[in-house]
Amino acid sequence: MGLNGKMIHHEQFSWNSTLNFSYNKNEITNLFVEQNTPYYYYYMPQNRVGVPMGSLYSIDYAGLNDKGRPLARKADGSLVESTQQLTVDDLIYEGTTIPHIMFLSEMDLNTKI
Repeated sequence: MGLNGKMIHHEQFSWNSTLNFSYNKNEITNLFVEQNTPYYYYYMPQNRVGVPMGSLYSIDYAGLNDKGRPLARKADGSLVESTQQLTVDDLIYEGTTIPHIMFLSEMDLNTKI
């Protein structure tokens, strides 16, 4: 939705204003993706069936072990020391990188000198 207006319009000076608003909601219903390992999910934003475009996934970080190595929590609550021991179901869906609401405000000031 957009709204344009001439706020002030004189021979020597003009002020125009524009407002734009948009709302975006999407969900992927069908898509063929070959890379279905956890690495591809947390490596970059994803397009996956059942969630919006640009979805982010993360590992459930569980702190460090007694040797100072990172631990990850699996969906069943068990802890692992390697991301290679994770499955896609162990990852956490964090949301989308694409904003649902966008708003733009623009003002143009013109003068004759």
